[in-house]
Amino acid sequence: MRYKGFTLAEVLITLGVIGVVAAMTLPSLVANYQKKQNVVLLKKFYTNFSAALLKAAQEEGCVGDFNCYFDAIAVTNNSNTADRVEKAYNSILKHLNATRCTNPTGTGFVTAQCADYTINHNYDGSGTDALFHYSFVTNDGMYISYVASGSSTNGGWILVDVNGPKKPNREGRDIFTFWIFEGNKPLSPVARGNCTEDDKYGQSCAARIIKNNWEMDY
Repeated sequence: MRYKGFTLAEVLITLGVIGVVAAMTLPSLVANYQKKQNVVLLKKFYTNFSAALLKAAQEEGCVGDFNCYFDAIAVTNNSNTADRVEKAYNSILKHLNATRCTNPTGTGFVTAQCADYTINHNYDGSGTDALFHYSFVTNDGMYISYVASGSSTNGGWILVDVNGPKKPNREGRDIFTFWIFEGNKPLSPVARGNCTEDDKYGQSCAARIIKNNWEMDY
């Protein structure tokens, strides 16, 4: 009885084809997996940070009233001075499982609080790197940066890198931007329409993800 099988050449050719297909599809699979993971982390941040803001407001006797909360912690003017940030920053931080980065130094968007950690402003990789400032790190590894704006309508900016120092460190991919509050809504995503296929600046990508039922469709 004779048995038929594959020759070594046929096996090698088959393995080569499988390798080519894997090389073509694997990056896409990995990218889609990373997108889903980052959205899961973003949703976790959104839930936890919103709860912390509500507790901070309640502690100041401002249940559901964020204009009242803003006034209660006496954050005024439009500069990121240390005394202003301390009040707002600490009122939120104590309601999170997080550790602050050390030595807030006062002014300037690029004041470094977490050593050597930078973000890239555009999710397509263009733009200028900038250092986080007035930052803290959650126990599950998220980096959060607070930018006090001095506005009673929104209370300042929050940037979160949901996977910490892991790549790509780009807005719209793993870094997302929110207002501290907007009206009486805690943690409102910045919605300026600049997360589109034609406009690669990712500042509004959190708004797009939430609007699309927590899906990153770009």
